[in-house]
Amino acid sequence: MVAIRPFTGLRYDADKLSSGFADVMAPPYDVVDDAGRAALVAKSKHNAIRFILPEGEGDAKYPTGGEVFRAMVEQAMTLDPRPAYYVYHQTFEVEGTKYVRKGFVTLVELTRFGDGPILAHERTLAGPKRDRLELMKATEAHLELVFGMFADPDRRWEDAVGELPEPVLTAELDGVGHSLWRIDDPSAVERLGLVLTSKNVYIADGHHRYETMCAFRDVLEADGHKDAAFGMMYLSNLNDPGLVVLPTHRLVHALAGVVHHVVAQVVEAELVVGAVGDVR
Repeated sequence: MVAIRPFTGLRYDADKLSSGFADVMAPPYDVVDDAGRAALVAKSKHNAIRFILPEGEGDAKYPTGGEVFRAMVEQAMTLDPRPAYYVYHQTFEVEGTKYVRKGFVTLVELTRFGDGPILAHERTLAGPKRDRLELMKATEAHLELVFGMFADPDRRWEDAVGELPEPVLTAELDGVGHSLWRIDDPSAVERLGLVLTSKNVYIADGHHRYETMCAFRDVLEADGHKDAAFGMMYLSNLNDPGLVVLPTHRLVHALAGVVHHVVAQVVEAELVVGAVGDVR
């Protein structure tokens, strides 16, 4: 049983930005190199990359990230007035065909892999998990989404949400359209909360981030926080026609007796978001 709940999202405020939402959005931290970071920083003084990949060497970068994040909250963000779910669509094109991937951002009760309905398919590394945990502790926030999928052949979650209101964010980044809606109608919130009660959630991307959220929960609970058991995730329907799986090709090298072999690994379509907190 997957337990989800709405939350009061912290997101960019269009009235506080000098340019559009696209200038403050960033891809996931682990696909951004030094040149890419510099390009994103040049877009806006409020670009999310400034706190998800803060400047500095070693552990010194984490307090810097915390300071930048808190300043950004004051300068460019707003806290929604009441708990909500956040419906999020990505519009993109693959081989001449346009797709719309649909899902929603929610809090999910955190369970360790193997102990609950959140299921994994990758092993994780200690280094990235420590890096993200130190940043979480410095910012006291969940800055990045985990991408999860659940089976919903009848598309009950979309029926639960009903007609969408005006979006709180629209933008285009790297050829992908992004739209975000806040769903806080009490009846819609109640209906959506019941959709996943008999489901499992499969991690598509973000195993390190998910395990780090579990570790952050432990830190918060040790400090007496009562509501630390939930983490922020983006959930999409496995049966959605807009969910496109693409291959990525990698080159294996530096193996004795091997010249070159090309291998392929199936991964999900790129998730690049921007809005709730650092909705990425």
